[in-house]
Amino acid sequence: MAMVAIFQLFFNFLQPFIGLNGSALSSVVFYSKTKEEFAHHRSSIVWLIFLSAISVVLILLPFKELIFEYTGLQLKWIAVLIVFIFFDKFNEFLLAYWRLENKAWLFAIWRLLRVSLELLLSIVIVLNYNSSWEGRAEGIVFSGILVGCIALFIILSHNNWKLGFRKNEILEILKFGIPFIPHVLGGVIISYADLLFIRNMVGEEATGLYSVGYQVGLIIGLIQNSFNQAWVPWFYSKLNDLSSEWNTKLVKLTYLYFAALILIATFLYLGAPLIFSVFIDDRYVIAQSFVGWVAFGFAINGMYKMVVNYLIYLKLTKMISKVTFFVGALNLILNYVLIKQNGAIGAAQATAISFLTEFVIIWFLSAKHFPMNWRLNK
Repeated sequence: MAMVAIFQLFFNFLQPFIGLNGSALSSVVFYSKTKEEFAHHRSSIVWLIFLSAISVVLILLPFKELIFEYTGLQLKWIAVLIVFIFFDKFNEFLLAYWRLENKAWLFAIWRLLRVSLELLLSIVIVLNYNSSWEGRAEGIVFSGILVGCIALFIILSHNNWKLGFRKNEILEILKFGIPFIPHVLGGVIISYADLLFIRNMVGEEATGLYSVGYQVGLIIGLIQNSFNQAWVPWFYSKLNDLSSEWNTKLVKLTYLYFAALILIATFLYLGAPLIFSVFIDDRYVIAQSFVGWVAFGFAINGMYKMVVNYLIYLKLTKMISKVTFFVGALNLILNYVLIKQNGAIGAAQATAISFLTEFVIIWFLSAKHFPMNWRLNK
């Protein structure tokens, strides 16, 4: 379990460097570009995924020994991760495009098939070939590569098998995406640095226990992330022509969502003992102590995503990155101090405090740069 978590950590660390967050820009420019212009944008996304993947390989090779020392990941798994992320980026873009096209049924079916294939391959590999953490990782990777190949085929067919290289489109993505990298990395630090701290300060067994509790609390993360993916295209379409009436409506919907997330996190926290008794081995029962902190942390992170969308819409990626990088640095300090003081539970506390700090700062900046009726004044 611990190595699967480390594998996931390294995936999240590498993924912003491949594709350079082009899919995030797609959601912003979709409504302002013509069909032909967006086809050029789509071609540029494909080109950047190819070129950035090659660059990442060349940069990482000299550091393979250092990576193994701190993560336990061998060179073959680093290579596998890069290939997996390469194909996953095509899948990510295709899903973003379908959301923008309001093809919810295609999006839902594709996600369901992807998850089903991943679980099926993982079970087959673990039961018949490799019962270690590598078997689970192989299931994730093989399914991701297969789905990514199909996604690339669909993307190319949408472009009539043409991949024109347009310098201005490439520069537009780079201008948006490169400043966004510190933001994504800061998010990775906040979400996953705790695993490395526990692994090196407490031990492998504690890392495994923490990972179990974290996965249960992560249910809130999956809920809010799925909601945000569905919300963003509709939300940006409203911002394009924002009336005073919709200004207030969006704020009310945001507040309702905040309340819903806190309520769901509360239910998950209270229901953790039941979840562990029914679905999780008795050996991991102590891991339920992490659930509350993680669940409320991800609830706050979901609230943050609602307000950061305003700054993304304005393409203020440098500002977002500065905040996230600051909070990421704060998270490292909190992890060290709180783990030393409270043990592994300190990592969960550091995550929750970091998410809260990030939310408060970004909400303040969003209100400053994109005035909304947050006070619900008539």
